Amino acid sequence: MSHRHAAPSSYLTSHSSMAPPSNTTLHTSASVPESRELKEFLRFNVKHLRIPEEEFRKKCKDLYGSVEKAMEAVQEDAAWYAAAIAEAFPPGERPKAVGRKPIPGEDRDVQIAPLSDGVWVRIWGGDVASQGCYCFDFVNSEGQHRRTPSNIKVFSEATAWMPSTQVRSIEASLDKAMQQSPEFADTLRNSCDESHKPDPNWETYIVQQGIRLCFKQAGKEDVFVDIAGLTPAGATLTFQPWRQCSPSYVTVNSPYLPLAIGADPFDL
Repeated sequence: MSHRHAAPSSYLTSHSSMAPPSNTTLHTSASVPESRELKEFLRFNVKHLRIPEEEFRKKCKDLYGSVEKAMEAVQEDAAWYAAAIAEAFPPGERPKAVGRKPIPGEDRDVQIAPLSDGVWVRIWGGDVASQGCYCFDFVNSEGQHRRTPSNIKVFSEATAWMPSTQVRSIEASLDKAMQQSPEFADTLRNSCDESHKPDPNWETYIVQQGIRLCFKQAGKEDVFVDIAGLTPAGATLTFQPWRQCSPSYVTVNSPYLPLAIGADPFDL
């Protein structure tokens, strides 16, 4: 049984220009060139996270053992996510969106009630109805959406097991989170399409079914609104509004249970 021995260090130093004997194995520190895919993975994440490349490489090694394994893990997660999206939203169906406004054909599921001069609250199920939630926003007398008036605050009414809390819109919640976390703010900005100009009047709220909301307005009495529960498709239900609402009834025939507000909706 033969044994191969690496050349002694003196040999490598004094004969660096000579080829080693055929029975000698040299271990060099030369690394394998990184693939274009790996370089793009590094470039994208360094730009997205706004951190030095060496810091990102260190994070990859700490969490996954190497940059290559980190990339593989991210690719596996992306593939799983893409498959889940494809299953949830089959090709040909309209993509679902959180916080979107009512679309044509949903008019019968939209309920509207006046809050003050020229300000109405609009409530609809939309794409979140399947999750037991409702959307609402504020509109003017022409039915155009607008930002929350500065003199109006929305609160959930206290229950035996839940204290009253302020209800914030999606946009206000994101603004608050961005103020509290610069890292989150950077991530959100980097994920936005810079070519898209946001609608300055766009603001949407999402609330759970079955809660009661209190709209507080400076110098005016509070307005209370019940967010009803969702019902099976085709159910016909009659509600009696209460407190600050009109003494009329609202009867609906809808896949979802609309808001019991007692106000006659106007055409949008």
